Amino acid sequence: MSSFQRLHHWWTQRNRREQAMLAVMFAAVAAFAFWYGMLSPARALREAARRDYSAAVRQLHGRYACKMRPPDCPNCTIRDLCRYPDKTPDTVQAR
Repeated sequence: MSSFQRLHHWWTQRNRREQAMLAVMFAAVAAFAFWYGMLSPARALREAARRDYSAAVRQLHGRYACKMRPPDCPNCTIRDLCRYPDKTPDTVQAR
């Protein structure tokens, strides 16, 4: 007796209510597995895009807005992305 025949025999031994319940449960598990399979790569892509965006913003901001002398850290628009928060003063004194 092959596996398919055993499965068919097992399935036919169930009443209609059990068959319906098992079909719904199988569909729910399959939908979850499909959704999770689609969601995990999407999360990885989102994280990669977020890292690339943050790096690009820091590079452009550092080149055009954040000058070494005098830095304007209190008015910086991307201060939360700063790589050196311990080196950025709350207030910068003019010389």
